[in-house]
Amino acid sequence: MNARTKYVGRYVRHLSRAICPIGFAVSLFSAAGEGAGQGLLESVTGKAQFYDGVTFDLMQDSGRYRTATRIRLEAVDACELRQKARLGDVDWPCGAVATGWFASRTLIKEVECRLTRVLSGGGYRAQCYIDGTD
Repeated sequence: MNARTKYVGRYVRHLSRAICPIGFAVSLFSAAGEGAGQGLLESVTGKAQFYDGVTFDLMQDSGRYRTATRIRLEAVDACELRQKARLGDVDWPCGAVATGWFASRTLIKEVECRLTRVLSGGGYRAQCYIDGTD
């Protein structure tokens, strides 16, 4: 065995010690499932504070501190808050109507949201329930 072969053999042994823990860590994350791999909680509960008909902050009161989690409803499309729609020759504020309807359904109620994915700008997509109703 020449000097070059010994060097390469020693290098491969050291490299394999470094790669094994990395491979093990990657396999743990991939085995944990898609939601767990994204670091998602199973569900979040709180009171809703609205931005428009599909986006709101879920406010959690954890004793001393109050935290907010930005939620956008999964598989729901609604007008933005200041958006208007036209019905016949009449413009109407569909964004304000959608937000008002959403607020009236959730006012002073606990909202439970099951997180489905992380949004790129921050926050989560989620499917939400009030008293077990979607």
